[in-house]
Amino acid sequence: MATTLPPTQLTSITIADSALTADETTTVTLTFDRLVRNVTAANLEVPAGTLLSNMRPVENRPNNLSRTWKVTLTPPADTAQTPQTIRLKNLDGVKDTTNDQPVAAASLGPCEYTVNTQRPTLAGATMVNGALVLSYTDATSLDATNKPDAEAFTVRGGSGPAIIVSYVRVDATAKTVTLVLARAVRHGELVTVSYTDPTSGNDSNAIQNAAGNDAASFSNQAVTHNTPVDTRPPSISSLYSTIRTDPLSTADIGPFNQACLRIDKPSATVTLKFTQPVKGLGASNVVLRNGVGTMSTPTAVNPDAGGHSDTWTFTLSAPAGATDSNGSLPIAVNLSGVTNHDGVQGSATEAYAGVQYTVDVTRPTVTHATVTGNQLVLTWSETLDIRTSLASTAFAVTVDGTARDVSAVAMNYAAKTVTLTLSSPVSRLHEVKAATPTPRPVTMASASYRTAPATTPPASRKWR
Repeated sequence: MATTLPPTQLTSITIADSALTADETTTVTLTFDRLVRNVTAANLEVPAGTLLSNMRPVENRPNNLSRTWKVTLTPPADTAQTPQTIRLKNLDGVKDTTNDQPVAAASLGPCEYTVNTQRPTLAGATMVNGALVLSYTDATSLDATNKPDAEAFTVRGGSGPAIIVSYVRVDATAKTVTLVLARAVRHGELVTVSYTDPTSGNDSNAIQNAAGNDAASFSNQAVTHNTPVDTRPPSISSLYSTIRTDPLSTADIGPFNQACLRIDKPSATVTLKFTQPVKGLGASNVVLRNGVGTMSTPTAVNPDAGGHSDTWTFTLSAPAGATDSNGSLPIAVNLSGVTNHDGVQGSATEAYAGVQYTVDVTRPTVTHATVTGNQLVLTWSETLDIRTSLASTAFAVTVDGTARDVSAVAMNYAAKTVTLTLSSPVSRLHEVKAATPTPRPVTMASASYRTAPATTPPASRKWR
């Protein structure tokens, strides 16, 4: 007697990911107790807007027979947190190996999951207490932990360069993203902000809600603000103004608010730093007290479209034939005619720029020379620089017209002397001459110089 088998049954419907967010898909699995064929997405009932695609057998058997079937589920877009259900609709067209239609097992229930594919939506951009605040709408809250990088934003004011975003903070409950800007927004300035989501998917560092759904990128969003007129008059920031004889060198002599104009470096770059961007600074605004030096026309550094900049530079030079200054010379600025973005003018009173300079263009000279044995002592007109070191080859010594080698050089900076040790002593009544055959650095205590080739006065000693 033949045995009658119970009908083939669909025993379960399961889902791989039961909490779906934006840009996610998942796999739904149908499991039968025996081999079946012809399973399609039409056999399932899913919520409106849900897409089922690529129904496929898992087992590689002839005639596409398989106990397990999988289908890809894509949730509807822009859907708030919602419970969803997959149910068996029917088993029409499904056949087992005996060509019979399976049935649903008595224990088969619905497959439940949740969907939250709603992205935060930008509601507006405003300036609040000097910061740019982006407001969002969302059914839940924003993620304050995995916030976007500052580089994801571009803020522009007027037609000038982008305003740097220094810091980003997110208020999850208020659903706001606050951008701290490197400079203040000015009265009447047209400000826009753009944001770039790192990738098309959900990212760890992005504007996102608690479910992890990224907000969309946007471009040139107008920023509302009522920034008042800046009534502060322009002023000099003496703390950050500098003067340097060699702007490209890290080994420049002295602090950056002092410089010495000298023969080898007769000019210096002066940088004036203002407390706010200004325009209208000209040569007539810079006051060189005591009239020592000449200057170029000040130039704005990286000015905006209106010519405003908080940094201006000019070149200060020692005039030809200048005499040495008596002490340090301060640089002052008359801010009359210098205005900020709102047209507020600076004071006509001279303001100290925080930098000062000296002028020293006198070369040290040899005042006299003496010789004792093999020691030739050259005495100079000024105190020598302790940093100077001279090689013996810097000097040419002759005794009665015959060259005499120099074996060592010793400098006494305070005594203003250079002592040359000769290769042999000098006898009585011989004429000794010393010269530098090429320009050599001979220096004063305050600055470096190069002496021109010159023969020193004769050095002699009379013997009794």
